[in-house]
Amino acid sequence: MTLAMATPTRFQLVAILLPPVLAWAAGTLLRYGLYEATQNGAGFGQYLRAICVLDCDWYESIVRGGYDLTAARHDKGDGANWAFFPLLPLLVAGLAPLLGGDVLAAGFAISTLATLATALFAYPWLVAAPRAYGLFCIFLFIGPFSFHFSTLYTESLFMALTLLGFLALRRGEYVGAGLAGALLSATRVSGVFLSLAIGLQALLDARKGGGSWWQIAGRLLRRGDVAFGIMLAPLGLFAFMVFLHHHVGDALAFSHIQRSWGRALGNPLGYLWGGLTRPPGPGQWIGYNQAWAIMALVGFGLCAELARRRQWAMALFCTLTLLTPLMTEIFSMTRFVVGLAPLMMLAMTLLAKWRWLTVVAAFAFIAADIALLPQWIAASYYLM
Repeated sequence: MTLAMATPTRFQLVAILLPPVLAWAAGTLLRYGLYEATQNGAGFGQYLRAICVLDCDWYESIVRGGYDLTAARHDKGDGANWAFFPLLPLLVAGLAPLLGGDVLAAGFAISTLATLATALFAYPWLVAAPRAYGLFCIFLFIGPFSFHFSTLYTESLFMALTLLGFLALRRGEYVGAGLAGALLSATRVSGVFLSLAIGLQALLDARKGGGSWWQIAGRLLRRGDVAFGIMLAPLGLFAFMVFLHHHVGDALAFSHIQRSWGRALGNPLGYLWGGLTRPPGPGQWIGYNQAWAIMALVGFGLCAELARRRQWAMALFCTLTLLTPLMTEIFSMTRFVVGLAPLMMLAMTLLAKWRWLTVVAAFAFIAADIALLPQWIAASYYLM
């Protein structure tokens, strides 16, 4: 994954836009066609309903009825939708009236646009590796996790805003990165870590001027845009906390409600080891927890590779973003890994190193998309 940034010319726009647009059209038609073939013409609205599973239901509840006043969901009556951050529901709620009040269609539109933005924002890093760019587009739109990127899930929005923030950092626009961070921390709690990435990148940029650490610190202290950018990034989280304080009387309700999903603060290494060693259930050759633990290891391995390539700010952000959910349990590590755009760009770069491997990976992605659609509709935890 190259560090070079490039401003596309008019002649490059087709090369930039065509792969994601074609991949989106192919992926959408493929999955909808498969659904229609098995459901005898149920219609696109029913397809959108079918792929709205698990967390999608929670986001839909926020769009339709706002945040709960009390915890009354789950079988035990201890669940509430406070764990789900507000930016995606706000965007969907704003678009839905323009689509006749169709919340799922609005969710599909927002997620699709965010995924397209993710592909376009990835181009400056992959400009020197067109095979990797094409493979990244296939992964997003016709890959094994494309369901996350086309319904009411935050993965696509989180990926797009992450890359937007790092694009700003690469240009030395620390305030712009902070603004992206504010939106990111209104999408997921781990978005606050962009503030640390801003600070680290500013330090690395300041070191390029040479001098002692005192001189470097002095240059940073004179940069008001750096401090402002760092302070901007957590504002999305802070705004949500203020809302929760006034709405339910608990600014940390988004964290406290995690107990209703069985999450509790603990040792991430313990949770990782527990996931790896927990035996599969009846009829499983590999258990949910083992699959999540393996995916977490893949994610941390990619973080290490980012660090080896001296992309320190990205490595820091991705590592902390993975550690945050792992500090409470091993649940859903698959989507936390695939929802980190820097890691997926790096993975596509590695897979595109050889032409034959690129072709194999592309066909494997498409085959997995076909095979896993019924599993996703059945709300398989393996894909979470």
